[in-house]
Amino acid sequence: MTKKKKSSEKNIEKDKKIITTEKNILSIDAPTLKQMFLLGGEEISNNYKKIDELNVFPVPDGDTGTNLKLTTSGASDVIKNNEYNELFTLCKQYARALLMNARGNSGVIFSQIIKGFVSGIVDNQKEINIEQLINCFHNAVRVAYNAVSNPVEGTILTVIRVTSEELIKNKKKYKNVNELLTFAIEEAEKILLKTPELLPELKEAKVVDSGGYGLVRYLIGMRKALLTEKTNDSSVEKKLEERVEKMSIVGLKTDTNDGFGYCTEFIFTIGTRVHISQKEKDKFDEKFFKKEISGMGDSIVLVVDDKKVKVHIHTIKPYQVLYFASRFGEFDKVKIENMTNQFLEKNPGTTLEDALLFGVKEKRTDDVKIIVSVPTLILGELFVKQLGVDEYILEKEGGNSSIKNFVSKLLKVKSNKIIVLLENSNEILAIKEAIKLLPPNVNVHFFNAGSIANIYMMCLAFVPMHDFNTNIKTLDRVFWSLSHGKISRSTKITKIGKLDIKKDDFIGIINKDIVCSSPNFEVAFKDLASSVIGKFKKYKIVYVFLGKEINKSFLNSIKDYFANKQKIKVNYIESMQDVYQVVIGAMNSDKL
Repeated sequence: MTKKKKSSEKNIEKDKKIITTEKNILSIDAPTLKQMFLLGGEEISNNYKKIDELNVFPVPDGDTGTNLKLTTSGASDVIKNNEYNELFTLCKQYARALLMNARGNSGVIFSQIIKGFVSGIVDNQKEINIEQLINCFHNAVRVAYNAVSNPVEGTILTVIRVTSEELIKNKKKYKNVNELLTFAIEEAEKILLKTPELLPELKEAKVVDSGGYGLVRYLIGMRKALLTEKTNDSSVEKKLEERVEKMSIVGLKTDTNDGFGYCTEFIFTIGTRVHISQKEKDKFDEKFFKKEISGMGDSIVLVVDDKKVKVHIHTIKPYQVLYFASRFGEFDKVKIENMTNQFLEKNPGTTLEDALLFGVKEKRTDDVKIIVSVPTLILGELFVKQLGVDEYILEKEGGNSSIKNFVSKLLKVKSNKIIVLLENSNEILAIKEAIKLLPPNVNVHFFNAGSIANIYMMCLAFVPMHDFNTNIKTLDRVFWSLSHGKISRSTKITKIGKLDIKKDDFIGIINKDIVCSSPNFEVAFKDLASSVIGKFKKYKIVYVFLGKEINKSFLNSIKDYFANKQKIKVNYIESMQDVYQVVIGAMNSDKL
């Protein structure tokens, strides 16, 4: 085919555009607004899969496009067969239907945008003029932002806010409603394309905000109600599609806020009871209600409409939220979805640990947190309850913790400043790799403490109120003042230096060196203890961790040894370890 022919065909295609004629509308009446609502919902239904594909967070709240489709189609079903001669009834029915059919976070927020949009409509009002329509957008912003406990910029909220602000700035430019809506769509598209710069998750995934995109599609649908014939050739629509098509889709991504749990939604009617025997309900106060449930979960959207209250929340304990809400009324509708199951279904072959490795986004603080590795559950609980440790990593018997487990624990404390105390050097490579998988702003400093006794004494020196660097310096100074040793049983016959070691002998270990060996526990213990504390001129205290094998006679031998050293204060701690019968730790006060 010649270049000339190709050029000619391009011109022919260019001339095939469908020409549309706009109605010169100066105000919107009830039948027109009804059609705008219906075509807005139809536009979302036609494009819901594309909205789903843009969704960075497919779990836990479901897919944005699907939720918006169900929300708007349910509301459309309520109004589509009714005739309206005035605006107030139409707006009230449509806004209420959106609320009652709202699905997920996106659906609830969208319902609040429309609730605000129609909130200025008064009884018996017949039309909305250009000035009033601009005010509708302004009210949409106010109501939507008020419904969300922690508004996040870079989302559908930003799209409606900036669009409203631009409409107000340019309010003298619009000759008719058609121009106003065209301008609104253009401005909504502009800010939509900027959402990746406002929200890091979007920038990382190279997508625009899916909820914001859904809102733009809805506005495009509303504008179509003002055309004399339907068209697929809106220049704004075409430009938007070209930009969106270039966006890539990500795989495993999830927004868990406070972790997985339950997506909980319910509607209750204030003051109602389900049985005559129930006592009167508490007086409902919106501010108090929002404040109380904010401590029960995350992604909270609270909507109060007359006597109806709709709540959306992600929580680990849905029963707690429902019990609290039942103080103020009884439920019309309750929906609880297991977000953990949703995640696993969306990502076959993965585990919850995998989710942590692939970028779970959680709110983090700058409070200094401390994590320790421990050989037994009883020690882990002791460290948490007695020493205020934030998390413990339970070592597998005869092995070490996985990288996944380290990542899980490091993310679980939700801090940007974490100190980790490791029991032995075999864990160093794993912790280093785990740190590489964390968000870049998370600072982790780890110590190879060498023994559970050293970890215990270092934890005593940790002060949560002190800053990150001060705690690191303190723990480093304490670490170099410590001495420790362990007793275990030999698993084979061997010769190390001058020591002839037989199978099942008690061997004393300091760091990685075997310093003594004997078939007699008392002899081995005295030799080890002398090496651990004998070189110190001054010492404050000795800690002795007792393993599973320590019976009454072994314990008596230990206590007899320290009884002869009257100035030593000894603390005995049951560790239930299998590998080490005893771990001794001492602190040299001269080095502090």
